[in-house]
This record gives sequence, structure tokens and C-alpha cells, in this order.
Amino acid sequence: MSSILKKLSISSEKIYYDDFNNSSQVNELKFRKKISSEKKIDYFKEISKNHSIRVMDNEIVRILKKVPKNGLILDLGGCWGWHWRNIILTRPDVKVFLLDFVMESLIHSKEILKNQVNNNIYLINSDINKLPFENKTFDLVWTVQALQHIPSFENACKEAFRVLKNNGTFINYSFNSAFFIKWIYFLLRKKYHISGNFKEEYFLERGSKKQENIIKKVFLNKIYKRYTENLFHPDLKINTGSEKSIIGKLDSYLSSNFWLLKFISRQISYEVKKIENTDI
Repeated sequence: MSSILKKLSISSEKIYYDDFNNSSQVNELKFRKKISSEKKIDYFKEISKNHSIRVMDNEIVRILKKVPKNGLILDLGGCWGWHWRNIILTRPDVKVFLLDFVMESLIHSKEILKNQVNNNIYLINSDINKLPFENKTFDLVWTVQALQHIPSFENACKEAFRVLKNNGTFINYSFNSAFFIKWIYFLLRKKYHISGNFKEEYFLERGSKKQENIIKKVFLNKIYKRYTENLFHPDLKINTGSEKSIIGKLDSYLSSNFWLLKFISRQISYEVKKIENTDI
């Protein structure tokens, strides 16, 4: 792994880092640092407020089938890294490189991932906009609700493309712009944020045709769309995110590319393969 991490230093916390300068997300970095500086007593209770654990655990099972033996995964904006907590049991041959621009988030991920850190999972404090890796390094680039916060979405996609091996897979999950949920917001007289700065705390742009076209432009290949977290809407007090939620388990079975789900799903993903011998 030393060749992949060669451009990075390592902290006293055993987290790899570089001296990046992200001038486009200064406010968001402050916001994320503030959140991550709080002491978390029950990690999975906190996670279940913002993610459906059973749905995303099912997504991990699905995407690991796309990774070859001894494959390398790059998780962009991996935050606490909880998605990978069981990978040592299911795919011990795979190595995960979890990158986030908030050092404090990665410190929390050490508590969740424990002995896997620097064995089969490597934590990296760096910037999605300028990845510290060589071309064609990873078999899978995966990102969950991270690129939706990047104002320079196209640049982030180009960086993902650059570090992805030929025939590798890129999967990006974003908030979905769901017509039915938007209508409920309207009835409740709540603002349904679609694109732009949110309360001056962070930038957010939901999955859109614009994002889809950017990915097509970068990868020059067909995109597979998938709808997830269909029964999980914590902002509407529909919170089915816990590890033990029966509805969450049902929700994981509903995850698919069925087009009608786009009207209710909280999350949309764009999946695309890097065509062999294709370069930007």
C-alpha cells in the first residue's frame, strides 16, 4: 500500500493526510468540524438519523460483487466510514481507502472501524477536488452524499475518472429530487432545497439531469440509475434508519432502478463504468 500512499504524511492518530487548500468549501469545513468535534456516545443512533443503515448495508453487499479479487476501493467523503465496518468478514481481500476533508470525522471513524484501520482500511484527510493518487489506481470509486456538496461537481467527477482503472466502476449517491416529497413539503409550508448554499453552512445540489449529463460527459458511457432509501425520510419524521428496523429491511428490498420510485426516493445513485483505454 506504500506506493498508493506515498504522497501523504501520517499523523499521530495514524491518519494519512496532505496539506490541501479547499477555498471553495471554507464554511462547510467549519460546519463539519463543529459537528465532528462533538462527543458521540452512540454512533449508530446518530447515523440512523441521517442514513438508512439496512439500506446502505445492502448496497455494500451489492457493490462488492463488482470488485475483483484483491481489489481497491476509494470512498470519497467517507466521513465515519461505517459502511465498511463488516468488510473484513465478507471481503477480507479488498482494501478500502476512505478520504474525507474533515480530520475530526476520520478520528471518529477509527472508533467504528477499530483494528481494520491501516490493515484493510486506510483513512486519508485530503480534498476530493485534487486527489493525492496516481492515475488508474482503484477498481471502484464510491461516494455517498458527498459530491452533492461539491460546487465543482465536474472537476470532482474528472478526478474520480482519473484515479479509476480501466473497466472500473464509479458510483455516486446523492439526494433525489422527489416530486411527491416536494409536494408534501409544499403542503407543510416547508422549503424543499434543490440547489445552492443552504443556510450559509454548506452547498447542496440534489441529483439532477445536469449531474447526469456531467457524468456522461466525463465517462462517455451509459449511466445506470438506482433509487434507494424509499421509506426513509427523517426530515418528515419517517425515520426507519436503525440497524434493527424491519421497515428498513423492507426498504432495502425496494431499492432498484424502477422508474416510479423517483417520485418518492430520498436517494438516487448514478453508476457508470470507465471504458477501457479512455482518457480525458
